[in-house]
Order: sequence, then structure tokens, then C-alpha cells
Amino acid sequence: MFDDRKECDWIVFIFKQKDGGLRSWIIPFAVATANANTPGPKRKDPWTRDISFQKLATKPLCDYENNWELHK
Repeated sequence: MFDDRKECDWIVFIFKQKDGGLRSWIIPFAVATANANTPGPKRKDPWTRDISFQKLATKPLCDYENNWELHK
């Protein structure tokens, strides 16, 4: 989850798996915002956005996994 009111250049998602392994996605903020959920009109916090693990594992977001060199 992230707050779309707080713009930045990059956003990082880190998942710790049950077996202890880590997976990370370093995504340009504009790409993350474009691929995040769109809050409904009755949501109390419409600035809170999220990206599901399923979306992170598919194109175009999967291209940003382990993107520590910050390729756009």
C-alpha cells in the first residue's frame, strides 16, 4: 500500500516469503500509480492505493523485480 499524495521518484515493495526469502520490486512512482487499484467514491481514504502480489508478478510490473539499478 502507498499514499498517492506523497509523490516520489520510486516506490519499493518488499515481500518476505514464509521460507524467509525476500522479493522486491523497485518501480517508478508514475508506473506504480498507473497500475495500482482505483479507490471507489465511498472509500474513506481515497489516497491509499495498493498493488496486489498478482499484479507485481505479471507484466509490466514484473519487469521491475530486483530493479536496484533503477531502470525505467
